[in-house]
Formats: sequence, structure tokens, C-alpha cells
Amino acid sequence: MKLNTEKLSSGQIVKIEWVMDFPLSPGTYTFSVGVANRGFNIGSFEEYLLLSHDVEIIKVLSNSQSISYLGIFNMKPHVFID
Repeated sequence: MKLNTEKLSSGQIVKIEWVMDFPLSPGTYTFSVGVANRGFNIGSFEEYLLLSHDVEIIKVLSNSQSISYLGIFNMKPHVFID
């Protein structure tokens, strides 16, 4: 994410929090989290600090008031007709 942080000491505890807006299609999803240092290229890092897979499982329910769509997320299309 190209964030520069202060140097961390060995044993130091930090809290990392992030918020995302992603309108997912109904279904069951799992989340994996990774924290790494000194990135290069795309998705490669010199040092991995944390890799946790399936840290949370969520179930997204269908909204009967919403439009019908297929895919992983609702791109929230807007149509204007005069």
C-alpha cells in the first residue's frame, strides 16, 4: 500500500486497522491478511511479517430490494432514461 511507517522495535506491539467498502454478491467468503515489508514488483516482498489465511468467514445474504446481478461484487450501475 506504499505506506511509510516508523521503525518498529523487536517485541513492539502495534495495532493495524483498515476499512473497506466492497459490495459483495450473496455467498460465503473468507478473509486472509498479510503484512509485509520492503515490497518490490507486484505482490512480492523482502520480508513477510504476518500471513494469516481464513481469519474470518462471513456470509452475505441476498437483498430482495436490490437489483439482480452476477459476479463477485455489485458494481452498482446507474441507468438514466429520459
